[in-house]
This record gives sequence, structure tokens and C-alpha cells, in this order.
Amino acid sequence: MKISFRNQCLHYQLIGNGPRWVIAFHGYGESGSAFHSLATEMSMDCTFICPDLPLHGKSIWELATPFTPSELEEIIRLLMQEHGFNSLVLAGYSMGGRLVSSLLTKSKLPIEEVWLFAPDGFHRNPWYWLATQTAWGNRLFKFTMQQPNWLLKAMKIAKTLNLLHPGIYKFSIQFLMQEKARKDLYERWTFYKNFKVNQEELNDQLIANRMHLRLFFGKFDRIIPPSHGRWIQEHNAAFTTTVLLQTGHRLLDPAITPNIAAAIRLPLHETGS
Repeated sequence: MKISFRNQCLHYQLIGNGPRWVIAFHGYGESGSAFHSLATEMSMDCTFICPDLPLHGKSIWELATPFTPSELEEIIRLLMQEHGFNSLVLAGYSMGGRLVSSLLTKSKLPIEEVWLFAPDGFHRNPWYWLATQTAWGNRLFKFTMQQPNWLLKAMKIAKTLNLLHPGIYKFSIQFLMQEKARKDLYERWTFYKNFKVNQEELNDQLIANRMHLRLFFGKFDRIIPPSHGRWIQEHNAAFTTTVLLQTGHRLLDPAITPNIAAAIRLPLHETGS
């Protein structure tokens, strides 16, 4: 399925026929199909709308300007109008979690609940900040994506000296060894630079709207570890539930999604952290 927004074409999947409507945003380099297993598992509980985010999947996006939370909200409202529902659950995995978290502090959408899976943005990555929020850092980032050898050598040395975890090294190297992957990384990081998570504003918004947040982390995740969500659990225990899963960063793997679905079906006070 597809929807038009400012002459751009956003592709999405519609999965399930349950009474609750969920709009779910995937992680970096993925597509809406990342949520297919969870959406299928919960098809009697929810109807999932799983978009291919701009610059991902089958969506066609040619606007050169960076994406904004207000544009994402417009797209969500278009989807609500298209399918005729007036309240929703927002879900996001990894980068999609950062988009949802940023949106929450700025929008007036009728959100019932929020599900975040290993969300990016809860912990400020200094390299991402330099690359997207400073002019000189963005220039260095662009140069590095065109000439990555110096960074590859530095990362190899850091790994040898045990200054860089092998899992993070392996995760990063897959983007640096291929020219297209580096080009995509630069374009996507720059394109989504307006989606920043202000912890205090996010916490205040959740409390003010009595909005429940379900957090899911992988116990062995080295990319976005469970410790990144500790701050919000400590400051907003009444409306936040954290679930720790026996996995790494791939929380939406078909082997894991039955556990996620079971946790979501439990009343909030029973899911625990």
C-alpha cells in the first residue's frame, strides 16, 4: 500500500485486523517488514501500519531538506484519516524509537500507549552529535564516508587494544566497507538530524498525558544496552514498564516476538522490569 505526502510516495504494509491500531517505525537500513513477525503474532489484537521510512524500503522520497517531527506527524494523521481511526499506539525499533521519542515531545496526537524496542536517542552518541549537529563535524563525516580508510584503521587499532567491543566493530564495519552503504549512511544520518530526544521533555510529556511507555531491551545488546533506558524507568516508574529480553539488538527476530507479544498482552502492572 502507499500514501502520497507532498508529492512523495510512502510505502507501507497493513497487517492484522485487531481493534487497536499500531503505527510502527523500523530501524536504520530496514523497512516496514521488520515488524512483520510481531504484527502477525498480534494480528488478532492489533492492526499494524508499518511504513517504509523515507530513504528506506520501497518509499520514494526526493525532497532534499532534512525530515522533521512535524512532517512525521502529518504523515501519521494522513494514515489515520485514510484508515478511519482516531487513537493509536506508536511503536519504534532502534532508529524508529528515536523518531517516536522525538515526536512525543512535540505532537498532540491521540496516543494510547508507546512501545519502544531498543530505542536510539536515549543516550547521546557524541559521534552522531558531531556528525549531524555541527557544520565541521558534518563535513568531516562526509569526507570520511568518501575516504574511510583512516577510520577503518583507527577502529581496528581500537579493537586490538580492547577499546572497542568486537560486536560494535563488526556492526560498524558493515557500513564502512561498501561505498553505497557509506553514501546511504551519510544521507540518512543527515536527513534525520532533526529527531533529537530531550529526556526531560519526554518524561514531562508522558506524565502530563498519563501515557504508558513499554520499553523492550535485549540483555546482550551492545549497540543500545538496557542501561540506556534506566533514566526514564527511575524518573517515571508509574507510567513506564521495562522488559528485558534474552537477546541482542535484534529484538524483532521471529524467535523473540512471541515473548514481546505476551508481555504486551499482560496488564501494565504485571509486566514488570
